[in-house]
Amino acid sequence: MRIFAIFLLVLFAARLPGPVAAQTPQTTLAEIERLMTAAEADQPEAQARLGYHYEVGLGVPQSDKAAFYWYHQAAIGGHAYAQSRLGAFYAAGRGVAQSDPDAANWFRRAAEKGDALAQTSLGLMYQNGKGVRRSDLEALAWYQRAAEQRHAVAQARLGHMYLLGQGVRQDLAEAARLYRLSADQGYLHAQTNLGFLYQNGLGLAQSDSAAMVWYGRAAEHGYGPAQSSLGLIYEQGRGVTEDPVAAYMWFLLAADAEALDRLDPELSADQRLQALRRVAAWKKAHK
Repeated sequence: MRIFAIFLLVLFAARLPGPVAAQTPQTTLAEIERLMTAAEADQPEAQARLGYHYEVGLGVPQSDKAAFYWYHQAAIGGHAYAQSRLGAFYAAGRGVAQSDPDAANWFRRAAEKGDALAQTSLGLMYQNGKGVRRSDLEALAWYQRAAEQRHAVAQARLGHMYLLGQGVRQDLAEAARLYRLSADQGYLHAQTNLGFLYQNGLGLAQSDSAAMVWYGRAAEHGYGPAQSSLGLIYEQGRGVTEDPVAAYMWFLLAADAEALDRLDPELSADQRLQALRRVAAWKKAHK
């Protein structure tokens, strides 16, 4: 069964804390100075904001070490967002030596305060046995809490567990429902897996056309696994007229070497040229 992995980058990328979200990239020096003054006065909210500014280089030079320092100060003060970011920094070894146990510790602190991203990240650590004893039941519980807050990655991870019967009785219909909730929020991984379920009639009525729609949504955003799946549909002519040029185009965009090697001998020089032109046009349209 073809199931695509979720990358840690998705979970551990910075997200805007509420107060920072209202600020523009044109943060002034005076604003940074006011933020620094408040942060040095041990105000956790200001410390968390300043950590974010340093993390992304907003109004200050980008610095993982400075971001870690200010997140740590805010986290000690009980700031949930800072605790979640601190967990991410430990998990990735950004501005500090990599440490899964420390990552899990800070994710837990934020998760217990209701931070959905921290709950999802902690669930992933339990599922993979990183920094904690591996436990599908614990992973399921944390994904569930985050999914109830409509966290797209958690919904997809929970769907994955229902699909495979990990920590819970296998339920393909529930897996499809959860993937759909996540896919409707634009999560590319979930859109691709939902296409897979439609293509194979897992948990819902088999439909090549629906599979193509969901693969297409993710493929149009440059998601490689979806582009490969879409290429395969065109190669096999499932629900569409067989089109080796379209297939080759999507395989090129996905950089799917195995599929390209398989299809290349069947194409003429003119067909390869057509595919290359379509790739160029697609990239131009999606700049």
